[in-house]
Amino acid sequence: MRRRICLVGFLVLNFFRLHLYAQDCTVTHYSVNDGLSQSSVYHFLEDRNGLMWIGTGDGLNLFNGYEFKVFKHQMEQEGSISNNTIRSINQDNKGQIWIGTENGLNKFDSISENFYREPNPSFPHVNPTNNVLSIIENKLIDFIPGTGIFQFDTKNNTFKLIGKTDSCQDAFTNTFFNANEYYLISNSKLGKFNSDKGRVDWYINGKNGYKILYLNKLGKGDELLIRTPKCLEIFNVNTKQINSPINYPPLIPFIYNEVTSICIDKDNNYWIAVEGDGLFAYTADGKLLKHYYDQNALYSFKHIGILYCDSKNNIWAGTQDAGFFKITLASEKFKLFNINSGEAYHISSNFIKCFYKHDNDLLVGTFDKGLNIINTQTGKIQWFEHNSKDDKSICSNTINAIDTDREGHIWICTEDGICLYNAVKKTFQKVLTPKRMSIDNFTPFVFQTNTGLLYTRLYDGLYLLKFKNKKWQAELYTHNLSPSIIWENDNGNLLMGYRSGGIYLSFNNKIDTIPKRMKWPEKLQNIKATCFYKDRSKNIWVATNMGLLEMDNSYHFIKLYSITDGLPDAYIYGILADKTNHIWLSTNRGISRFDIENKLFRNYSIEDGLQSNEYNSGAYYKTIDGEMYFGGVNGFNYFYPEKIKDNPYPPIVKLTNIKLYDKDLPLKLQKPNNKFSYTDNTFSFEVAGIEFTRPADITYSYKLLGDEDKWFDAGKKRYIRYSNLAPGNYTLLVKAANSDGIWSEPKSLYQFTIHPPYWSSWWFRGIIGGLFISITIGATRYASQQKLKKLLAQSEREREIEKIRTRISIDIHDDIGAGLSKLAMISENTKSEKDLPIEISDRLDKLTSSSRELMNSLSEIVWAMNPKYDQAESLLSYLRSYTYSYFEDSEITCIVNFPEETSRITFNPEIRRNIFLIVKEAFNNTLKYSKATNIEISFKTENKKAQFIISDNGIGIQQRAMRELGNGLINMRKRCEAIGGIFDIISAPGCGTKISLSFDLAIFSNS
Repeated sequence: MRRRICLVGFLVLNFFRLHLYAQDCTVTHYSVNDGLSQSSVYHFLEDRNGLMWIGTGDGLNLFNGYEFKVFKHQMEQEGSISNNTIRSINQDNKGQIWIGTENGLNKFDSISENFYREPNPSFPHVNPTNNVLSIIENKLIDFIPGTGIFQFDTKNNTFKLIGKTDSCQDAFTNTFFNANEYYLISNSKLGKFNSDKGRVDWYINGKNGYKILYLNKLGKGDELLIRTPKCLEIFNVNTKQINSPINYPPLIPFIYNEVTSICIDKDNNYWIAVEGDGLFAYTADGKLLKHYYDQNALYSFKHIGILYCDSKNNIWAGTQDAGFFKITLASEKFKLFNINSGEAYHISSNFIKCFYKHDNDLLVGTFDKGLNIINTQTGKIQWFEHNSKDDKSICSNTINAIDTDREGHIWICTEDGICLYNAVKKTFQKVLTPKRMSIDNFTPFVFQTNTGLLYTRLYDGLYLLKFKNKKWQAELYTHNLSPSIIWENDNGNLLMGYRSGGIYLSFNNKIDTIPKRMKWPEKLQNIKATCFYKDRSKNIWVATNMGLLEMDNSYHFIKLYSITDGLPDAYIYGILADKTNHIWLSTNRGISRFDIENKLFRNYSIEDGLQSNEYNSGAYYKTIDGEMYFGGVNGFNYFYPEKIKDNPYPPIVKLTNIKLYDKDLPLKLQKPNNKFSYTDNTFSFEVAGIEFTRPADITYSYKLLGDEDKWFDAGKKRYIRYSNLAPGNYTLLVKAANSDGIWSEPKSLYQFTIHPPYWSSWWFRGIIGGLFISITIGATRYASQQKLKKLLAQSEREREIEKIRTRISIDIHDDIGAGLSKLAMISENTKSEKDLPIEISDRLDKLTSSSRELMNSLSEIVWAMNPKYDQAESLLSYLRSYTYSYFEDSEITCIVNFPEETSRITFNPEIRRNIFLIVKEAFNNTLKYSKATNIEISFKTENKKAQFIISDNGIGIQQRAMRELGNGLINMRKRCEAIGGIFDIISAPGCGTKISLSFDLAIFSNS
């Protein structure tokens, strides 16, 4: 029997686990090409704002995760740093940044971004060099080689020499501070500075032949690591004894190596830099986690001079010639395995179709390269491929599914048939090979019901697998259905999904009957199912091509979750449940974790370590201990869900730049509470979320108090622009979220005020308001005075007119009236004489009548002219008297309906005369033509209007009489309209006549 088995590798030290741990680290390299000032890195410091300060051989660098700000010495610029070689950086307990250079100590002013050089210590008995190698925090102790130990008084800005070496030429090459104790190395000596006595107590000196090159604290506070030219040793600060690092397994391999730097991360792992050999990471018990070397790379780890672990557990490795590396621990949450996972050890194909784990063997089926078996303990990888000349080889190189039955058989389902796999012998037995290829791209699988029956699906139907005559045989069971997936509920009912679409239900394990199609909404009738899962509350979840479908245990539809609910993509391939009742979904756009209780999705993408964003149907598997596997087009991921932790550190938000009309604002104007003119109203703000794990994936949200009430989500944009801001007070609030969506608290980054234009200011408005009030008062007073003068003048004129009217009326009455009366009397006396001719007697009668009429008319004129009759009461009184007098000799009954009191209404002579003449004409028509027995005249005021009404109960105005009365009615209308009134007449044969005169009271007031 010939089998093609490719043994491609055997790894020790648990390669499979070891390599995948390495995938948890992301290495980012920074060099001068990225903005770093120089390639030799001497020092790192993370300040309280999360910013990283980097000291190099040519400049100080401030790094926010996006760009570098470089500070260098400028001879012509006051306030620049004193030297470009940066040996030490520290931050005191007040937050002040101190920088030690080869030319003295510098203090950094964060507001002006200037440096203030502290005065040089000058003592006659020491070497006046100013090469500051170390700065100890809190008391700000300054170590200067060849000089001594100085304490800087921040109040008086003076240095105090508090300790010196035995020889002024002894240089401190390294220092260490622990629990208020200052340890230092001076060439071949190790000592501790005694601050009480102001001296250094030496524990090791050159007499013992030591040349101490390195000092570092270990995990235990009472032991220090010392590197000599020959080996690594441990110094116990309590016993003052030197021992071999036998109690520190990570250090044992490096006892005789040239270790340049060591740091211990927050997980108590040791990071050890070895000159020429790269960077090693070990656990505390001595297991190698990773070795960074990259010998053939342009930038390598061969010459690391300093290691630093920041507050977020990132490792910073500064090199002597290649800038620095940032190693982000656990930034990739998912372990990855594919062809590129190792130099010599890898799987046969990246296109993964299925998984199964048997004991320590992980079986991985591929789309085109057969079956891979990986021993997870030894790292041994075997490939099994189809060999057309070997009947015992696997059926096909396209492995669609790996299924098991209750008896422990492992079934390998390929596109060319079903094989039975012997896990002990690692052999294959062909059980079923279809006679012809499928035309519908079918997916074969093996399924066992609760009754124990075992089925397999091929293109032409379901087959029943039976063990007969000491071998497995397949019998065609039914042509009626060929589902692409079958899932059995705990009550024995079967749910089936078809590649053509639709989900069907078959009751009581009756797999040979035609199933019922789900009666769901119309849009779900052709939904395609790829996976089923039942949760603790008995709800059933279905992975489909349209999203995540939820139904109850009675198969009633509940909801379809899609992209709008938070899914990264609607096409779901697989569902796996963890111990916390979360389900993990593989999709066409990464992996998603769904919180069933809270109905929340947490999505993961390729940036989290996924093989790619695209996964495959059937390529999902969970082991007995809860480890999950998801396969896609670029290998597979595997992980324990409980170990997938979100980055707990939210970014620290910092304002990096402000622009006014797209031009950088001077630093002095970038301080808070600045005030701007109303013409300076367009600002741009640039911010940085300081969090070094994955800074490129930090997202931002902005709110400008005073301009908007809602937060603006800007995604990954680090800048925002506000234009044409109105005058007012503003506060810029910013919050940021790390790559795992953990948000920082809103932070106020900048407050500023835009002054209104002077014409909008309160003082200007006050002045204008005062002026307006003054002008208004003055104008009002002037207008009132003018009006008063006008009223006085008008009153005077009216009095003069009244005097004239009174005099005229008196003169007319006395002169003309007396003459007419005399004429009438003469006529009457002459008529009384006897023997007058009849003709003369008639003429005397006419003369007497005319004289009487003229006297009556003259009386009316005198009444109209006399100002004492201008009031309404006088007019009404005159009309009342005239009415009764006019109809006195007739048979017409008069009714006068005038109010007893009237408002103070004044009629000028023209109005009174016209009203009187209209009434007179109306009376005349009534008396001559109406044949009335009653006549009524009334007057009333209502709604600021006055109205006279004259009505009778006569025969009305006939058509013939209308022509006879035409001129009189026209004259009445004209007179009424001439004085601003409205004339109206209502009359019909046999219904009497009604005449109405209406006036606005304003006419009388104006008159």
